[in-house]
Amino acid sequence: MWVVSEMNKKVSEMKWFSTSVLAVAMSLLLGCQTTANTSQDSEVNIKSESQVAQMEKVNNYDGLIEHYKQQIAQNNNDVKAMENLAQTYLAKGDIESAQFWVLHLLHKGVSTANLYQLHGQISMQQGEAKTALVAYQDAVKAGQNGGQIYVLLGIAHSQLDEFSQAVEQFNQARLLGYDDLTIKNNLAVIYLAQQDYPKVIETLIPLLKQHPDNQVIKANLAVALFKTGQQAQAQKLLSDQFNDTELYLISRQLKPVSG
Repeated sequence: MWVVSEMNKKVSEMKWFSTSVLAVAMSLLLGCQTTANTSQDSEVNIKSESQVAQMEKVNNYDGLIEHYKQQIAQNNNDVKAMENLAQTYLAKGDIESAQFWVLHLLHKGVSTANLYQLHGQISMQQGEAKTALVAYQDAVKAGQNGGQIYVLLGIAHSQLDEFSQAVEQFNQARLLGYDDLTIKNNLAVIYLAQQDYPKVIETLIPLLKQHPDNQVIKANLAVALFKTGQQAQAQKLLSDQFNDTELYLISRQLKPVSG
C-alpha cells in the first residue's frame, strides 16, 4: 500500500533525529601582518570574514565552496580550508565530494578531531555505521568533547543495535548540556526498537507539550500509541498529515502488540 509505505518512509526518515549533526562550522585562517600594508590587509580579511558569515547564515553552500576553493588555490596546504570545504559539501548533501576531501586529508596524515568527525558523518551517510563509530571514537581521542560528538556516537551505536552503549552516549551528551529535544527523540527511537512502547510514551508526551508542532515527536509517539492500542490518540496526532482512509490503513499496519 502506497499510503502505508509513505508512513513508513516518514518514520524512517525521522529515525535518527539530530538537529545539529549537519551544522556547518567554519572559520578562517587570518595571518598576522607586520608590513606597512597591515591596515589594508586587515580590512580585506574582515570583509572576507563578514562575507563568509553571511553566506553561512543563508546556507549559500555554492558561495562557500567557491570561497574555500580560492583559499586552497592560494595555499594548497591549507588544511583548515580543506576541512571547511568538506564540511560544506557534507551540509550541501554532496557526499562524494565531501568524502574526496576528507580522504585526501587523511592520506596526507592529517589527524584533527574535526576531520575524524567529518569522516564519521560521511560514513553514516553511506550506511557504514561501524566505520563511523571508529571515526567518532578517534575524534574523541583527538580532543573532540562537545555534546554533538556523543550524540553522533549514540546514533552510530543505535544503528548497530548496541542500545545500552547508545543510551550511555546520549546521556553523556545530556550531561554536557545538549538539547533535550534531540536526546529524548533519539532515546525514544531506541525504546521503539526495543518495543518498549510505554517508555516511548513516557518520554515523548512531556516533550510534545513543549514542542506541540514537532512532527518527529508526533510520528514516534503515534507509533507507540498504535502499538499499545490507543488508536484514537494516535490518529489525532497524525490527523494534520493524513486523511481518514490513510489513518485507517496506517492503524491496520501498526497493530497493537499482543500480551
